[in-house]
Amino acid sequence: MSAITHTGLLEFPATFIPAQALLRHEGTLPRFLTRYVSNAQEYVQVDLKEVHKRLVVIDKRIKKAAEEHNGYLRELGLRVLGVL
Repeated sequence: MSAITHTGLLEFPATFIPAQALLRHEGTLPRFLTRYVSNAQEYVQVDLKEVHKRLVVIDKRIKKAAEEHNGYLRELGLRVLGVL
């Protein structure tokens, strides 16, 4: 048996579960139903252009901080860190 939408097109496969089967599986009902009911979560839409802009800003801040830190290391006569 399948579910038919108002347009007549097949939307998703469905199965009729008799009440007796549900009563028989009372202790394991959640596991039993997951075979028939989707519990998938929706994915969050990510704006990749916005994420890229933020990462570029963060990268610039890291490079600036590393250059400043290396200046202090040079003053102390220590080996400088590699800049990313």
